[in-house]
Amino acid sequence: ETSFAQSFINFFDTGNIVTSAGLIWLGTAIFLLIKKIWDYHNFVRFVRWNSTPVKNEAYIENYISICNLMGIINPQVLYVCGSIGTPMLVGILRHEIILPEKIFKSSSGPEYIFRHELTHYKRLDIFYKWLMQIVRYNHWFNPLVYLVSNEINKYCELSCDESVLES
Repeated sequence: ETSFAQSFINFFDTGNIVTSAGLIWLGTAIFLLIKKIWDYHNFVRFVRWNSTPVKNEAYIENYISICNLMGIINPQVLYVCGSIGTPMLVGILRHEIILPEKIFKSSSGPEYIFRHELTHYKRLDIFYKWLMQIVRYNHWFNPLVYLVSNEINKYCELSCDESVLES
């Protein structure tokens, strides 16, 4: 029989600490990644539920012509949603471009918006962003990874903007 004190000392044996720390790290990383996937899934579901296909023929024709110019053979479906404030490309396997309602009230055309979102689609930015999320949650304890992740997202957007402005 071992006493409580001996059990306590044995628990803090080097092997047990490493094992415990590894399990804490792994459990936290898995929890954070699953939470991110769940939150993203719920967000996409919410946006899709509150979206309707774009019916404005001029916008659709403009969108198709931009897809052709950019070499996109199978254009993504355009949706409009009143619950968002900015255009976005959503979905991991089934991509969709979601536009806020305020775009239709704007006097300027959506050409730049289409080009921006289609550039994200062509460059597979959504996959890179998810890869960064995996790295981020794998290194959840390192604040530098959060800073790098935010910078990657920012430069991804700026790169798309630059590409659109150049074309």
